[in-house]
Amino acid sequence: MFALALLTAEFLWPTEDAVNGGGLHLAVLWLVLGSVHSVRLLLAGNDADAKSRQAPFTAIDFAVLLIATGHIVSTAGVFHVNGDCRAAVNLTLEWLAIFSAWRLFRTLGQDRLLSNQFLQVFLAIAVGLSVYGIWQHHVFYAEQAEWYRGLRGQLDQAIAQHNGTGAIRASEIQSELQARGIPTGGTDRMLWENRLLSSSEPFATFSLANTLAGVLAVAFVLMAGQFAGAWKSSGMRSWKKNIFAVLPMLMIGYCLLLTKSRSAWAGAAVGLLLVVVIHSRAASARRIFIWGTCIVTAGVALVLAAIATGTLDKQVILESPRSLQFRLLYWQGTLEMLKAHPLTGAGPGNFRQAYLPFKADESSEEIRDPHNFVLEAWAASGLIGLCGLLLLVAIVLRRLAASFSVVDEIAAPAKKRPLTSPVVVSGLASGFAIHLASQWFEGASLSDQTPGLLCLVSGAAITFFRTRESDFFPDKATCLAAAVALMVHLLAAGGFSMPAVALLLLLCIALGVTESPKFVNNVAINLTQRLSLTASAALKLILAAAAFLFGVKPVFETNRFLTMADDLMHQQRNPRAALLACRQAAESDGLAPVPRQRIAELQTYRLKERQISEDSPEDPADASRNDVSKTSFSATSQLAESLEDCELLISVDRRSSFAHRLKAECLALGGEMLDKEELVHESIVTQQQVVSMYPSSVEDWVRLVRLCRMASEERWGQVASKAAQRAMRLEQINRAWGHQDRYLAEADVRLLKSVAVSVDP
Repeated sequence: MFALALLTAEFLWPTEDAVNGGGLHLAVLWLVLGSVHSVRLLLAGNDADAKSRQAPFTAIDFAVLLIATGHIVSTAGVFHVNGDCRAAVNLTLEWLAIFSAWRLFRTLGQDRLLSNQFLQVFLAIAVGLSVYGIWQHHVFYAEQAEWYRGLRGQLDQAIAQHNGTGAIRASEIQSELQARGIPTGGTDRMLWENRLLSSSEPFATFSLANTLAGVLAVAFVLMAGQFAGAWKSSGMRSWKKNIFAVLPMLMIGYCLLLTKSRSAWAGAAVGLLLVVVIHSRAASARRIFIWGTCIVTAGVALVLAAIATGTLDKQVILESPRSLQFRLLYWQGTLEMLKAHPLTGAGPGNFRQAYLPFKADESSEEIRDPHNFVLEAWAASGLIGLCGLLLLVAIVLRRLAASFSVVDEIAAPAKKRPLTSPVVVSGLASGFAIHLASQWFEGASLSDQTPGLLCLVSGAAITFFRTRESDFFPDKATCLAAAVALMVHLLAAGGFSMPAVALLLLLCIALGVTESPKFVNNVAINLTQRLSLTASAALKLILAAAAFLFGVKPVFETNRFLTMADDLMHQQRNPRAALLACRQAAESDGLAPVPRQRIAELQTYRLKERQISEDSPEDPADASRNDVSKTSFSATSQLAESLEDCELLISVDRRSSFAHRLKAECLALGGEMLDKEELVHESIVTQQQVVSMYPSSVEDWVRLVRLCRMASEERWGQVASKAAQRAMRLEQINRAWGHQDRYLAEADVRLLKSVAVSVDP
């Protein structure tokens, strides 16, 4: 029941936020459950039957262990280069918990009923997610768009009033938007409005439609396999059974179409094809599958090798369809990055920082993963994790090929032991309770969870009623086909570092490869097995304590102080108090870059305010006094404090171009206020480092041009000229590719044209 509860809870929160520490409490619970289960097996001793024994450790377990071990090694590499250690630790703890859950799936999967109950719980959640997604598409987006348009209209009217009342109202609306995380200006506002007003892809409980699509593709293949097996077994002659078997599939399929995820569609199509082959039992099915797998694998390897060696150059990529173009550009940049860091990769949660120096100019998105689970495994867990993943995929494909000539083992009905048992119902209910409790503990509004929970409960009810009509569940081969469907989707989408996606993949694999042992009473448990179970229980308990002390606790305290800082900044308009709250957040977690980034941003904001106030004194007679204040101890100490905070941010993530960008901005502001040329020079040098870390950022090249224009020495003129040419080239690329969020303002374009000189490219 506890395992079913945790599986349920994994699909009720945005799993994409795992890199920031979201869901770490579930990782702790998986480790605790794994420890308790090992103790239970140990205490059962010789009185346990064979099906209650721990699953044997085989090559496929070693493959998953390699992936988890790779995360540990790559995290050590992140600490060595002073990268984002908090993100690396969070994802490594998640993968240790995932390995614990994997071993639990393997052991419980030896029992046919338990295997079917795991599938029943997942399918219930999947139907609920599809109901939620359909509601979002047809109701949520329209309501949100109407609300936002109304509030945006009020803001525009308040700004146009040009009086105190209008300013107060505008400030109130801006605070409300900022409190909800809605940008109020710039390109961020344009992107947010485009997502809300121009798109309608459902995402259910997740943050991305692609994540939901992958989950639905797996559920669709499992339900198709279930329906095919039941039809083959009993003919499904009852029209009532046909309706309740097909209706949930139609709901999942419709929501899957709404996500517009072509990679998930391809995965579902491959999975359905495998289901047809599995249940047709054609004599040549296995040979067709083997040859098809070899051809596809060779094709993928050939494409990756061509990109890596430069045979498939950018011109070939640019002639591909737009969606494929971007994927190929992502993979090309990722392979270039992996050439520079082949052993440990970028490290868990550190892909973006390591990838940006190699990002193609034609690609605008600062992706968090390479949109390919093989490359993502290499980037997140190094060569060790890559070897583990490749071994895992090879074993799955081999077992799937072998299953074409093997009689089904999971699909047999369990009439004497009903699937819709109190354990399943209690597991689902407990999963919802765990999720709601965690949301309440974190201070989230439970009323906002109501629509989603109602949709999820309705989906579970539909699935339970469907189960009453047919207790036939997918066989092992169908489970492997569902795993292959998810792998196909992940070849062009992110998900390897998302706990819910990884657990779903491993659950399907575990239920597909785990054999049911022969029933033998009083099988002796030897000393080696006792020591193994004891060590496993102790290690998992230690890891659970470590995950709580070094993961859950600092992340929770940091988020609490950051929430307080947001309220002080946006609601109470008190930057000094907000800065203090951010410092408390930084003290709570010595690894987290987010609170230190907020501190550096607030310090830069305060410097800008000081510069504006000194450049535009209310009384012109005070100008002389303001000139003196530029060199005052107050301005110097404020600048020193700002630079110190920027250095603290750099120290926790040296590969982040954003941290160096803030430092360059502070140095430039200090140079203007204190009238010190050397600070401007230092700012230019720092900004040059920024563009070397992110060479495809047109905004950073424009900043470099502006900084060079501030300097009086002639040597910076040539730097400005080359930077202007580079920025103009990027502007042309962005407009040619339609990257509206990257377009420069007319004033910036005029500046670049005035600075640039005719130089041969």
